[in-house]
Amino acid sequence: MKYFKSKISITLFASIILLSSCGPYLEFFDVEVKVPANLPVDFKDKSVSVFTAIPLTEQYDENTLSTAEDSVLMINFAKGMAASLEKHLAFDAGAIPVFNHFESEISDIRERSFIESLSQSSESDVLVLLENLKVGKFEKLKTDKTPVRAGFATSYIYAPLSLLINIYDGSTGNLISSLTQNDTIYWEILSKEDVREERLMKGLFPALNKISMPAGVDIINNFFPDWVNVERCLYTYEDYSWRRAMSLAMDFKWTDAMSIWMAETTSQDKVKASCAAFNIAIACEMLEKYDLAIEWLDYANKRHPITGLEELKSYLKNK
Repeated sequence: MKYFKSKISITLFASIILLSSCGPYLEFFDVEVKVPANLPVDFKDKSVSVFTAIPLTEQYDENTLSTAEDSVLMINFAKGMAASLEKHLAFDAGAIPVFNHFESEISDIRERSFIESLSQSSESDVLVLLENLKVGKFEKLKTDKTPVRAGFATSYIYAPLSLLINIYDGSTGNLISSLTQNDTIYWEILSKEDVREERLMKGLFPALNKISMPAGVDIINNFFPDWVNVERCLYTYEDYSWRRAMSLAMDFKWTDAMSIWMAETTSQDKVKASCAAFNIAIACEMLEKYDLAIEWLDYANKRHPITGLEELKSYLKNK
């Protein structure tokens, strides 16, 4: 769903399109709408804890970081996730605890009884578990020519990264949502031309560690809606009732504005009736009544096919 954010100010930036000598104007404005979460989870009025699942068995090879390095990264990822949850849920800093769970068998953590025990010990309704963080071997990106800047060579390094986030209902032990994140991290590094590649690679773990908390913040964003600015327009005429309706709309009083436009939908002037119906559709969108908005667009099209009907209808159908 997308809806109007009542706290955002509306900025009118155009009122210049005259459709006919005595016809309506289009007034454009920006609104902030909410884009649905990729993986919506209901955290409302619930206590939350973040856990890491760190294996005790050393699994280091030439293609991965050591377990010790993995555990540090996981802890920082988890801290970033907790901070992001606190921000989204308007909690005080530090309100969401982070627990580090060590297990030799990661599969054990997915047992329902174990999830329930974690919920009881942490007094949490929802458990966010970070599992299976893997950072592959750092590799230099092969280029035809390495740029040189004031005596320093520029190297491009990359490494694959993957991790699993599982969210559980603490009371039932059921899995609520799951996210597997696969990404590639790139660095542009300045170093002396005679620095050996082994030393160059060794310095990358601290760099990766620095970005782990911000990366944890980004991961949690998948479970919450986002806000984006979009452009919308309303039709208006140079008479008192239409200008009054526009003023009400600018004050976010969409229901009141609709009552004025409603009276115009039966006008003998087909263009005016269509414009009123279009405006009602915009108001319905702002009020999250999307099906009703589409019905008003269909009505507007029957009265007169004005500009913007099909575009808005297509947008509403594909949300």
